[in-house]
Formats: sequence, structure tokens, C-alpha cells
Amino acid sequence: MMRRTLLLGGLAVAAGAGWALTQGIFATGDVAMTYEDFRTRAMADLAHDADDLISFTPATTPFFQEIRSTALAYLPLMMRLVDDPTVPVAVKFGASAAMLDLPVVDLTAYLAHLLDAAPQQPGLIETAEAVAMNHYRSSSFLAPGQVADWALVDYANRPPVAAVLRRLWEAPDLPAWARAEGTPLHDLFASQ
Repeated sequence: MMRRTLLLGGLAVAAGAGWALTQGIFATGDVAMTYEDFRTRAMADLAHDADDLISFTPATTPFFQEIRSTALAYLPLMMRLVDDPTVPVAVKFGASAAMLDLPVVDLTAYLAHLLDAAPQQPGLIETAEAVAMNHYRSSSFLAPGQVADWALVDYANRPPVAAVLRRLWEAPDLPAWARAEGTPLHDLFASQ
């Protein structure tokens, strides 16, 4: 009887582990969408000007929420979108808010990718700074839960995060207001 109970318990654990593994594979697997389709939808639904966060309308679209719910699966498409010189920076700004649900390590890599692309794309540094600080959540007209409620800067005590935040701080095109006294980046790096 004890042997049978242990065998059934072992099978239940194995089945549960198998289920968790397949859920992870499906959650991080490829999105059934070509880059061209993704680009078209992002341009139609996700564009937003970095200078206006009183309202953040991309968060109200089903496409934005779909990306958020499987951010890891959309990450390769987002990386291509960031690199695409034909996509306006406003689209990259709006779409990037959907990446804020990535795990810290992946969001750190995404921010690094934005910083790599920023020197060739005027205005993209504002997207990088908004991703690091999650300014999107300060929009006045968002319903609770429409964007992530945490910021990468909250994890500045982790060495990989601190390293990419330092790159942001040292970026020559970072606006002066992002370095001003009292800002998170100033508090982290001004005295170092």
C-alpha cells in the first residue's frame, strides 16, 4: 500500500512538473505572427508620443494586453521592432510598455537593446528611460492593472540591472531632466 501511494505521488509530481514545463514552453514560444503583421498592428494600435503620458491609450487595446500576457513570446518581435528604422519612435515608445511584464533579467536585456539602438535613433533614449522607470504607470486615465505596476529601477541592487542603469545614466543623449537632482538615476549615480 505504501509503495503504491509513493508511486502515485511520484506520478502526480512528474505530471505536475510536465504540465509546468509545457506551460513555460507555450508561454515563451514563438508567436504565430510574422514580423510584418506584428509591425502593422503595432503601428496601428500602439503608437504614443513620449511627451504625453497624461493618457496612455495603447494600454486600452486588446493587442497591448495580449503582448503583456505573453511578453516573453513577443520579445523577439519587439527586438526587431526596436531595430527597424522604418518604425517611428512613437510606436516603439508605446509598444515598449507592454514589455514591462517581462521577468527582471529579460527586461534588463530589453533595456540594454534599447540603449544599443538609441545612438542611431533620435528620441529612442526617452523610451529607454521610460522603460527603466516605468513612467507609463503614472498615466492619469489608466484602469488598475492595465500596465505593470513595478519598475526596473526598483531592482537596482542587482548587479546586471545596476550595470544597464549606469549605461542609461552615462548615455550622452539622456535628457537633463532625467539626471536632475531627486530623480532615481541621480540618486543612484550622481555621488559615484
